[in-house]
Amino acid sequence: MPKEFWAEAVDYAIYLSNRCPTINLNDMTPKEAWSRRKLNVSHLKVFGSIGYVHEDDQVRTKLDGKSKKMIFVGYNQKSKGYKLYNPNEGKMVISRDVEFNEEVAWDWKVNDGEKYDFLPILDEEEERYENHQEPIVTPP
Repeated sequence: MPKEFWAEAVDYAIYLSNRCPTINLNDMTPKEAWSRRKLNVSHLKVFGSIGYVHEDDQVRTKLDGKSKKMIFVGYNQKSKGYKLYNPNEGKMVISRDVEFNEEVAWDWKVNDGEKYDFLPILDEEEERYENHQEPIVTPP
C-alpha cells in the first residue's frame, strides 16, 4: 500500500495489540482487563483486503451496481463500522454493510476504472487481434 496509509496501518496495529493476550495480564487482553468482559474477535479482517460496500437504493440508479469495490483500512473509533478507502474517488467511507474478500488485495499499479472485465477476449481472438490476421473459421 502507498505511504499515505501508514497512519491507518499503525492505528490498525494498535487496535490488534489491544486485543491480543499478554503475559503481564495473566493471558488477558488489555481490552478485557479494562472492560472486564470477554472479547469477540470475529469482526477482525485482513488489512488492505477488498471490501464490497453496499450502495443504498436512494443513491444508485437502476443500472448501477449494488456495491462498490473498496479497500479495508481499519475500524472506526467512534462507531461500529469498517473504515474503507475508495481509490477511484479518493474518499474514506465508514460502513457496516460490507462483504469482504480477504484473499484478494488491491492492485495499486492499475486504476480499477481503466479495466474492462466485462469484455473477455479469448486466447484465439487475442492472437488474431495482436497479429492482425483474418478471422479463424472452423468447419461445421
